[in-house]
Amino acid sequence: MSKGSAGDPGTEPAQGRRPQGDPQGAFPFVLLGLGLAIGLYAMLPAFAGPQLHIQRIVEVVDHVIPGLIVLALVGSATVLGARPPGLMLVFGLLVTLAGLWMVDTHVGLFSQAVHHEVDLVAAGFHVSTALAVFGYGLAFMWRYREPLTRS
Repeated sequence: MSKGSAGDPGTEPAQGRRPQGDPQGAFPFVLLGLGLAIGLYAMLPAFAGPQLHIQRIVEVVDHVIPGLIVLALVGSATVLGARPPGLMLVFGLLVTLAGLWMVDTHVGLFSQAVHHEVDLVAAGFHVSTALAVFGYGLAFMWRYREPLTRS
């Protein structure tokens, strides 16, 4: 056979494979693993780590509920096979909003830590969970941005 002919297995395109950034592809394992880890990490300050003198209900609202939202949305995305991309974009938006809620509720805490009113390590731990959820939400939305960029 001549070089590059149809019978040459080295030149045929891989069938059934999708580009790595394809939003129609399966839910990326890395995104799933990160979502589960970040969802659990978001809830951690309510149960372990450096503690602040805050009412238990505040910890539930600021950490447990956003963490459960992340876990529920990542689990739902996995069950749905990461389809359709528009719904995954909405899931990413909801995770981002949960992260934004956490960031907003921790800005005052960070300010208190800077002014030595609360322990800096404990405040940093709490704020880091908020930033992790917010960043994960943005990454989730970036992965499934295709419905917004379609022309």
